[in-house]
Amino acid sequence: MDHRFLRIIKANICLLPGIILLAACVLHVKASDVEGLKNIWYETRYYPIYQDGPEWQKHSMEDTFEINNPPYDLLFSMSSDELADLLFESPYLTQLLTYYGEDGCNEYTTFFAFMEHHSEIFYELLRREDGITAILDRYRSSGVDASWLNNTANTDTTKGMYRWWAEIFGSQFMHEYSDVFTEEETDLARLILSEKNSIYDASSGSPLSDGSYFDVSDIEYRTGNTAGMIRAKFLSEDEISEKEKTFIEAAAVTETEEEPEETVSEPAGGEAGGPGDGHIIIYVITGASVLAGFACIAIYIRRRKGIK
Repeated sequence: MDHRFLRIIKANICLLPGIILLAACVLHVKASDVEGLKNIWYETRYYPIYQDGPEWQKHSMEDTFEINNPPYDLLFSMSSDELADLLFESPYLTQLLTYYGEDGCNEYTTFFAFMEHHSEIFYELLRREDGITAILDRYRSSGVDASWLNNTANTDTTKGMYRWWAEIFGSQFMHEYSDVFTEEETDLARLILSEKNSIYDASSGSPLSDGSYFDVSDIEYRTGNTAGMIRAKFLSEDEISEKEKTFIEAAAVTETEEEPEETVSEPAGGEAGGPGDGHIIIYVITGASVLAGFACIAIYIRRRKGIK
C-alpha cells in the first residue's frame, strides 16, 4: 500500500472518535426529541403534530407516525368516545381525497388501509367491542349539513376543512366497513344514512348531495359478525398478529406498572433519579471518544515536535 496513503489515514484517524461522538449525540437527540414530543400526549391528550401546529412538517414520516400515536398506557385508558373524537380530527384526514381509482373518482380503500397501518387510535377502535359504535355515534353528531357546507366561510379555514373531510370520512367508513358490522351497528348505520340523506337533499346544491355518499343499498348485515372480532379489513393475518402481540405486551406492562409497589425501588440505572441504561451508553461512548481524541492529539503534537 502507498506509504503516503497510510500517512493520510494515520493523520486523520483522530477524526474517528469525533465522528463516533457526533453520531451518538445525533441519535440520542433524535430519540429524545421523539420521546419528548410523544409525552405531550399526557399533557394535552391530543396529537403533538397537527396542521398549522409548531411541529408540522418538521419530522420524518416515520417519526410523525410514532409521535402521533398515543403512548400505549394512555391509549388503553381512553374511552372509545374520546378515541372517536380524536379519529375525526386525525391529521391524516388531509390524505382522504388524494387517492383516485382508474375511473378518476376518489378511491377510499387505500386511505383506510393507510389508517389501519399507521393510526393506533383507529386500530384500537376496530378491536374494541364498542369501538365501531363510538365511530358511528361521533359521525351522527357531526353537526355538518348542507347549509353549513354551502357557507364558504366555514370551509375557508383549516378547522372547517377538517370538519368537511371528517364528514366524508364518516360516510365512507360505513360503506367500507359495513360488511363487518354487527346487526345493531348495521341498523345504526342505516339510520344515520337516512338522517344524512334528509339534510343533504339534492336541491341543496351541496357537494355531498349527489346520493352516492349516503346510499344505504350496500349496508347489509352479514351473519356471524360479532363485536368481539378485530374488525381490521386491510391488514394481513401476520400484520394483525404482530400488532396484537405489541398491544398485548404493552397492556401487560401497563398493568404491571399500575400494581401498587410494596417497596420503593431504584430506577434502572442505579441511584434514584440517576441515568437510565440508554444514557449510560451515551456517556460511555462520549467518554471513550473524548479520551481517544485527546490521546490522538497528544500523539500528533509529539510527532510534530519530533518527540519519539
